[in-house]
Amino acid sequence: VFAAGTTGKKAIGLCADDPAFQIEGQTVYGTDDVYYTGASQGGIFGATLMGISTDIERAALNVPGVSYPLMQNRSTNFDDFELIYSAWYEDRIDREFYWPVMGHLWDQVDPITYVPHLLADPLPGTPEKKILYHVGLNDAQVCNLSSEVAARTMGIPLMEPSVKEVWGLQAAPSGAYDGSVMQIWDCGADPVPLGNEPPPSNCAHGWVRGRASCADATDAFFHPTGQVENFCDGDCGPDEPSP
Repeated sequence: VFAAGTTGKKAIGLCADDPAFQIEGQTVYGTDDVYYTGASQGGIFGATLMGISTDIERAALNVPGVSYPLMQNRSTNFDDFELIYSAWYEDRIDREFYWPVMGHLWDQVDPITYVPHLLADPLPGTPEKKILYHVGLNDAQVCNLSSEVAARTMGIPLMEPSVKEVWGLQAAPSGAYDGSVMQIWDCGADPVPLGNEPPPSNCAHGWVRGRASCADATDAFFHPTGQVENFCDGDCGPDEPSP
C-alpha cells in the first residue's frame, strides 16, 4: 500500500523503479493498490486530485473544505492576507465583492469544481471514488461551512453518533460498510462566530489527525475491500485518545 502524496502514476511508475525505494532490487511498497491521504491543503486539493485521477479510487481527506471564496475570509490564516488586500481595497464591502469575483480565476483547480464528480457522474476516464471526509468541529482554519457544502455536494452520509448534525446529510449505515462518509471530531473548541469573520485559533484543525480513532478508520479503509468503520467510543468527542 502506498499513500500517494501527489499522483498515483509516480508511485506505481517512476518511484517504484527508483533504487531509492528498493531493497535488494525489490520495491519496498506494493504498487497494485494506490491510495491518497492529505490534511489541510492536502485535504482540500485532495478532492481536486481525486476528481481527475485515473489511478486512485480511495482517499482519506482530513480537515478539508471547498470553494476558496467561501473559506478564505472565514479562516484565521487569512488575517495577514487581509492586511495586504486592504491596502488596495480599503472598504470592507469592496473586498467582500472582489474576493468571490477573483475566485473564478481558480475554478479549474478549486475542489468545488470536482466534488460533484467523485461519487457520481465521474469525469471521462476516471472511476467512481470512495472518500473518508474527516472534519474538525469548529475548525478555525477550514470552516465547517465549506466542509458541509462539500459533503452535501458529494452526497455522502454522516457517521453517527455525531458531535454535530449536518443539514442535508443522511445517517451512514450502521456497522462497517463499503462506501464513503463524513465524520466529525470535537476537540472542545468554542463555537466559531456567525458570518464571515475569522474565529480565534483553536485546537480543531490539527486535532483530528492526531486521534487514534482517525488513524484506525483510515487504516481499515485503505484496502481493496476496505470498509467505513467508526472507531470512536460513541461520538468523536474530546476524550478520544491519541495513538
